[in-house]
Amino acid sequence: MLRKSCLYLLLLLFSISESYGQDNYKDLSAQQRIDSLQSAYQTATHDTTKINALNSWGEEIYLTNPDSALVLCKKAASLAEKNLSENLVEGVLLNVQRVFEEGLSDAYTNIAFMYENQSEFDEALKYYFLSLTIYEKIQNKEWVSIILYQIASIYEDQGKIQRALEYFYKALIIQEEIGLKQSISYSLSNIGKIIMNQGELDKALEYYLRALKIQEEIKDTIGISTSVNNIGTVYDHKGELDKALEYFLKALRIVEIYRDSIGIAYANNNTGRIYEDMGKIDKAYGHYLKALKITEDIGDEHGISWCERLLGYIFLGKDNLQTAEGHGLKSLEIAYQLGDPDMIRGASSLLSKIYRKQNKWRAALEMYELKIQMRDSLLNEENTKATIRHQMKYDYEKEQLIKEQEEKEQARLLEEKESRRNRLHYSAIFIGILVLFGGVMALGYIKVSPRTAEAIIFISFLILFEFILIVADPYIEKWTGGAPVYQLIFNALIACCIFPLHSFFETKLKRRLVKTERKKWSKGIKELMIIGMVLSHTSIYAQTSKVDSLKSAYEVAEHDTTRAKLLLELSEHIYLSNSDTIIPLCLKAIEVIDRALPDASPLEEISFLHTKAGALNNIGFINEQHGEIEKALNYISESLKIFEDFFSEESQKKWSQNLDEKTILKSVKIFKKGLANSLNNIGFIHENQGEVGLGLEYYQKALKIQEEIGDKYGISASLNNIGFIHENQGEVGLGLEYYQKALKIKEEIGDKYGIAYSLNNIGLIYHNQGEVALGLEYYYKSLKIREEIGDKYGIAMSLNNIGSLELEQGNVEEAKKLLERALELERDIGSPALISSSSTHLSKVAKKQGSYKEALEMYELHVVMRDSINNEETQKAAIKKQMQYEYEKEQIIKEQQEKELARIESENTSRRNNLHYSAIFIGILILFGGVLMLGFIRIRP
Repeated sequence: MLRKSCLYLLLLLFSISESYGQDNYKDLSAQQRIDSLQSAYQTATHDTTKINALNSWGEEIYLTNPDSALVLCKKAASLAEKNLSENLVEGVLLNVQRVFEEGLSDAYTNIAFMYENQSEFDEALKYYFLSLTIYEKIQNKEWVSIILYQIASIYEDQGKIQRALEYFYKALIIQEEIGLKQSISYSLSNIGKIIMNQGELDKALEYYLRALKIQEEIKDTIGISTSVNNIGTVYDHKGELDKALEYFLKALRIVEIYRDSIGIAYANNNTGRIYEDMGKIDKAYGHYLKALKITEDIGDEHGISWCERLLGYIFLGKDNLQTAEGHGLKSLEIAYQLGDPDMIRGASSLLSKIYRKQNKWRAALEMYELKIQMRDSLLNEENTKATIRHQMKYDYEKEQLIKEQEEKEQARLLEEKESRRNRLHYSAIFIGILVLFGGVMALGYIKVSPRTAEAIIFISFLILFEFILIVADPYIEKWTGGAPVYQLIFNALIACCIFPLHSFFETKLKRRLVKTERKKWSKGIKELMIIGMVLSHTSIYAQTSKVDSLKSAYEVAEHDTTRAKLLLELSEHIYLSNSDTIIPLCLKAIEVIDRALPDASPLEEISFLHTKAGALNNIGFINEQHGEIEKALNYISESLKIFEDFFSEESQKKWSQNLDEKTILKSVKIFKKGLANSLNNIGFIHENQGEVGLGLEYYQKALKIQEEIGDKYGISASLNNIGFIHENQGEVGLGLEYYQKALKIKEEIGDKYGIAYSLNNIGLIYHNQGEVALGLEYYYKSLKIREEIGDKYGIAMSLNNIGSLELEQGNVEEAKKLLERALELERDIGSPALISSSSTHLSKVAKKQGSYKEALEMYELHVVMRDSINNEETQKAAIKKQMQYEYEKEQIIKEQQEKELARIESENTSRRNNLHYSAIFIGILILFGGVLMLGFIRIRP
């Protein structure tokens, strides 16, 4: 309500501030104002007056007659559109066009607001976007920010959290830019609310505190109470009850002073919840009853549902389960009527707890499933990622803005400092020139030789010429663009201006000094000196058993390269049987390498780097399997960087200087293989995080490299990964095609591990298409190979798939046996993804068997495991790493483009300057030829 009433107030203020001048009517009654506006419209001779009158008339009658108000605003919009289209044809002046654009944007905004209040959100968005386009065109930033805020609010009401956050941030950036304090506080509060609902409490608290600070500065009492309440809610979620109570009581005092019924009810509820959590049940109960009475009096269904739920928890705590159930069911019923997922989640959570205490396990499971369903609709993966992306984008853009402002301020201070220094220098030079010319004037009274006098006069004017060039140089550079010929012309013009002055001084002073007549060639010398002055400045612008044997080999190995390689190979050989020892072995290999690298030869360095990158990749892979996504990304990204750095220009130069071509070619192939492997692993992580498009992009990059070097093992792995994505996107035929290609290659190279995975994937496609017999055939083939090679992870996966298929076929006992075996293995290897899958199937098995308590336990295990994979920190790490990668990639491309542009510009400048220098040189030759000819030309006295 606050948001909408705030906009309506702004709309009125906007229309009043326009050219129509309604201040004349502010003291009139509502009907008198309406009559005046109607009369103004009917008697208006100009369409701009009509448009403003229609808009104001619509706003005036909106509260009493919204349908007529909408008609009037649409009429205003139609009239403005007509005039704008005619103006474009006739070429009317821009200021006239702007008046119509302002009237049209006003009309569009009013129409959008009216549709929004009628809950016709699509129509409202349509008109808001139309008005936004105009406000952006006429550069009315304040109203751009208001419309962006309104668009964001509609998206939030529609549950489109990603879009809402995007537009709140856009509005906030403009509001901060132009200093709209109250609007900033509203945007901060809304962003904080979204972030809090995503579970990021510290960040939400930061936004709420920023909003509160601004509201206290501008004395926005309603805003203060809202922010204080929000801050209390964050502290409540954080478990800091004393702080939460402090803020809720503060909010309660504010709303009681201003008699805000809804605010009083909500503040009582919040205060009651804290007292309940503190064990002060009677106090809590009193606050809840107060809140319930107020919400029932004012008909606030949302508030009633909330109060009923809170009262239900009071009675649950007292073990009065029947009364608690009554409150819970009433809360759920109202929540369903409102269609509010958050309220449904809260009520179903309460009822699930009540039914557990009553041993009604079926009902408890149903309510728990409903709670998770509602929670997931609010806290879905896409929204969480969007929140993080927009938040990080805003933080980054703000950082960049602050950095730019600091750089501008530093540049300004430096410019001021240089300007002060230059002014001092110019003053000193000018005084020096005055003194020098004073000395020149005194030459008439000092006995000097004619040649000395000429030299003194010439040097004085040379200094004057140079001083003028120093002062004029920035302007000459700007006007000429640095072109030597144009600079020479400017310098020559200045010299030409000085020459008469020089001649005058020389003539006058020489009469005092010498009586002898100068020879003809002396004039030529003077011209040469003047030319020298010009040219002197122009010249400035010039830039198993195997495992045992590996262990034995490691113990006797003497060289670090051998030891590191053996540790890496050993870790890979024991992966299937004992994956927990991989990380310590790889870390030891990295330790050996880091110790040996500084003294390594170029050939040893290549070997060390490849081994280190492989070890980092393996550590990342194991961390990913254990659900440690942030660690996995860090290790694999470090591995990727080593492989990419090998191909850098600097590295290639070093290898070519120290290694023969054959060794380099061999190393290139090995490093490309490693590079593709790292890309594949990063793609796998992004795919599992739900970033399917990004995962596919990495897989395709990897496949391209693998095909280039003929790495069959890698090609088959990438084909499998790409096939899996196509299958999940519903392109089943394409997925099967990729799996079969991968299987063919794996069979060619005898890769049992890979064959098992391809068979499993093909089985999965047949399973999903309902071809049960084929699905089971491929699953069992895969399971057989996995048991042969001891692949625990693969065995668990196959058992899980077979168990789920048997369950679908109604073979409950067989399914249970297979899934319990799978779950035991999954717990042993610690794979959250597989545990999540098996537990959800076992929950369905228990439901079919009527064991609802067991079904609930398994479903809860599924939720815990799933949440551990998709937790916010994990997603944040993945997104942050990707954004960092994208940013660094953009920077590299940008730098390359800038270098290329600089190179082209340098070449163009060099060509131009060479041409100019050639022209100047030819000109000088001609000029000197002319000077030499002066001896053969008769010069008039």
